[in-house]
Amino acid sequence: PPVINLARDQFVFPAPVTADGIRQDFSLGAELFEVGDINHDGYDDFGASHTREDGDYDDASMTIYFGGTRLSQGIVIRRTGQPLDAGVNLTGALSATSGDFDGDGQIDLAVGEMSRVVNSAGTILDQDNRGRVYVFWSLGERWSIGDPTVQLTFEDAEVVLNGELAADSLGRLPHTPQI
Repeated sequence: PPVINLARDQFVFPAPVTADGIRQDFSLGAELFEVGDINHDGYDDFGASHTREDGDYDDASMTIYFGGTRLSQGIVIRRTGQPLDAGVNLTGALSATSGDFDGDGQIDLAVGEMSRVVNSAGTILDQDNRGRVYVFWSLGERWSIGDPTVQLTFEDAEVVLNGELAADSLGRLPHTPQI
């Protein structure tokens, strides 16, 4: 199996692997999640949570990478589809798992957000620790021909589960697929 050493940003795979690009970001890799073979190509895929999302176009809260002999960015997930004001960012790690949650034969994705903090210039503007789980049904139906990357926001989720109390921290999901 591949050996991943995040401390040294060194990835060792059993066969030669190329990537579509290099992503260097201090907020990348808050947590890694195995999500199974989302795109049905025979290779397992994985998600990398980002600890921060701000107004940059390339910024995301989570990225799902498609496995294979050529790694590629497959799904980009953002907390909001709306532009953030200059200097404002959203922080808090995400978790993810996948499976056929509704029994329709399609792969579904659940993304957990245990907390959300809105910051500006080092000042906390808002903090919500109730937590949420966002469920996206039938991921395979979201791909467009010629566009290998799917862009999702939490507003796109078909189901949202909300924590009720201030310290619920709902959103911790298993690190493996097929729950």
